[in-house]
This record gives sequence, C-alpha cells and structure tokens, in this order.
Amino acid sequence: MKKYNKGLLALSILATMPFVMANTVQDDRIKVTTFVDENGENPSACSLREAITAAYMNEPFGGCPAGKTRTSMTDVIVLQKGEYILNRPLEPASRINILGADESDWSKKDLITDTYPAKPQPTTIIKGNKSFPLIDTSVGKGNISLNDIVLLNGGGLRGGAIYAGGATELTNVHVQDSMATQAGGAIFLAGLNTTLTLNKTIFSNNKAPKGAMLAMTCLDNLKFTERTITINQSSILNNGDEKAHSVIEFCGNVSADLSNNTITNNTASATNGSIIKFTADSQPNTTQIAILSNLSSLNLQSNTIINNSANSTLLYDSIGRKNIAYNLIAYNRNGYSCRHLLGP
Repeated sequence: MKKYNKGLLALSILATMPFVMANTVQDDRIKVTTFVDENGENPSACSLREAITAAYMNEPFGGCPAGKTRTSMTDVIVLQKGEYILNRPLEPASRINILGADESDWSKKDLITDTYPAKPQPTTIIKGNKSFPLIDTSVGKGNISLNDIVLLNGGGLRGGAIYAGGATELTNVHVQDSMATQAGGAIFLAGLNTTLTLNKTIFSNNKAPKGAMLAMTCLDNLKFTERTITINQSSILNNGDEKAHSVIEFCGNVSADLSNNTITNNTASATNGSIIKFTADSQPNTTQIAILSNLSSLNLQSNTIINNSANSTLLYDSIGRKNIAYNLIAYNRNGYSCRHLLGP
C-alpha cells in the first residue's frame, strides 16, 4: 500500500509539471500596459519602447519586467488592442517576438487559406508620422518577429516601416501607408545577416523611388550581400506610383522564394519602371559594376500577378537563376508582363 501511495504521488507531481512550466513561460512574457511612448519616466506602466529595452538589458526597465534573462532566448512582448503612436523609431538590439492582440476566430475558416482559424484585420497598430522608420534594427542588429500587427505611417530615407539589420519575420502583419525618400517604402534590408520571412502579410499604399515595397543593399565590403527572402501567402497591392523605378527590387547574392502570393494593382514608371526587378543593371563587355550576383536565384511559384501598371511587370536579365512555375502573369498594363533587360 505504501508503494502504491508513493507511485501515485510521483505521478501527481509529473502530471502537474507541464502546467507549472506553462505558467513559468507565461510569466516570462513582457506585457505592455500603456499606449504612451514612454522611456523610463513612469515606473507604474510598461511601454513598448521600455519593453524592448528591458528585453535587451535582461533586467527591469521603466515599468517593465526583465523578461527572459538568458541572452540566447527570444523575449516575447505582448501588446493590446489599440494604437501605439511613436515619437521616434523603435531600435531592437536583441531577439524579440512582438505579439499583437490575437483576434483569431476558431468558429470560421480563413478566407485566404481555407483553414481554421479565421484571421481578421489586426487590431494592434504601431503608428508613426511618416518622418522616421517605425522599427530600425540597422544599428543594434536585433532579430525581430512581428505577429498580428498593423505598421502604419512609417517614413524616412530608407525603409519606411522597417529598416532591417537583422533577421526579420512578419506573420499576419499589415504594412500600410509608409514611404521612403530613397528606397524601400515598406522595408529596406541593410547589411549582412538580414534575412526576411513574410507569411500571410499585406503590403498596401507604400511608396519609394526604388523598391516601393522592398529594397536592399547590394554590396558590402565590395562583396555581394548574401541574404534569403521568403514571401508566402501574402498580398502586395496598390504600392508605388508613376514615378517609381520598381516595387520589389532584388540585388546582391539573394535567394528569393515567392510562393502563393497575390501581386496586383501596383504601379511603376511606364517608361522604365518594373514591378519585380531581378537584374544586374550591367551591359556585357563593359566596365559597369553588376548589382546582382550570378549565384542569385529567384523562385516564383503559384503566384497571381495581375492588373499591375509598369513598363515591365517582371524585369530580368541573364544573371542569376530563375524558376517560374504555375504563375498567372497577365492583364498587366502599359508594357510587358515579362521583359529581358537587354532585349525583347
């Protein structure tokens, strides 16, 4: 009987361990409690900016707890439904995962994926005034993951919404109404180690002279910048304008995979603009410096690319590997659906 009781006690302890561990993980999250863009002046509330600082320092800051205190772990920052209006860029310098309010409806299927749960428009908004990037990791090299968030009204020289210097992943994020005066209206990838992963993300009404939605650096220390870009089940619509050189501009030693996306109603110059640009910009047998490595690759699979307006919807040349399969590239205005840079 005693052996039975000891065994029962051991089983009871083991059974409660998952719940104890779950509670421990939950306690490690940094919950933002104010929409005000504070920076240490109010110890009774935790702002988004303070949460990012606490995650980097691994100790309490402002009104925020320390989060996960091991430097190798990813901190989780939880936001509420509502608007977080920024006064200047957020500058993550560590590994963070920022979660917006989860509005998933498990009683309905998602209209895009036809799977449960339905994912409505995110209700958590990070907003600027179009004078600075909303998130800038170019200095701190932070690795960021955003979920269920709207990025609105970003701006700056490069990277309207995100000026990325580290690994960047967006899931169910809407990037809207952002602009750059030079390149990367929504996102600009700067320097080494800047991978980009986009899942179920929407880009709309972003503008820049080059890469109205996405642009990047081509060379670092006279070498092609290596990076991986994955865009899956996302929508890219109503970006660019009649003066834009491109909407998505690839360069460097890039491995780009675009699958199951909708790219529509985007605009670039009818004279020399393109919606997707994958070229070296160099003529054969000249001294021009190529901006695209011959080791680069572009995979376009099962995308719907229609009703765009530009001189060429897909512009390419002989540099790099291209795999184009099961796409609908048609009904595009003012030029070619596909065009080779150095000839028809």
